[in-house]
This record gives sequence, structure tokens and C-alpha cells, in this order.
Amino acid sequence: MLTIRSDQFAALQDAHCRRADIQLAKYIRARFPDRINDISEHALMNWIQRLRNIANKYLIDREDDVASFLDLALMYGDDFHVHSWAADILNSNTLHGPVKAALLKHKVALSGVVI
Repeated sequence: MLTIRSDQFAALQDAHCRRADIQLAKYIRARFPDRINDISEHALMNWIQRLRNIANKYLIDREDDVASFLDLALMYGDDFHVHSWAADILNSNTLHGPVKAALLKHKVALSGVVI
């Protein structure tokens, strides 16, 4: 039987996140070229990792949901998650991460913006 130690699992998880962050950087550069054009790759990766960590605190960890979280940060500012319209959803203890992400997208869609 194969046994994976916790340090090995953590290393696998870190490698997965690095690959996912590279894909997110490509996505963000394609989606918001004018806003991201002047940002170095290193700075962009740091920004993605910082916002991924914030999203994870709200149980948002699916890659498509993290991408939406990044969209919202670019559209409304890195601190959008503390504003009442988003915080009311994100701080709920009864909602799961994917539901929170869907509700945020719905809330934004009500204003006429589709994510």
C-alpha cells in the first residue's frame, strides 16, 4: 500500500497551486490586458497568491471560483471582500465556497456586469 506523508502531500499541493497560479496569470493577462500589462510576472504571481490565500479563508478554493475572486479584485479593488455587499456573503458560516462565489457573481450580474 502506498502511503503519502503529510510533508509529501503538502509538496504536491504546493506544486499544484504553482501550476494553477501560472494558469491564473495567463487568464488574468488575457482578460484584463490593459490593467495587467505593466505588471511584472513576479508581482502578478505574488498578487495571485495573496488573493488566493484571502479567497481560501472564505472557503473559495476551486480554480474557477478563485479566478472569479481575482476578477472581482481587479474590478472593485483588492479589498472588495471587506465591503458590505461582498462581506455579507463571504462571512456567512452557512454557505460553502462555491455557493459564495456564485452569489458574488450573481450580485455583480444584477448591476449589469457578467463575470
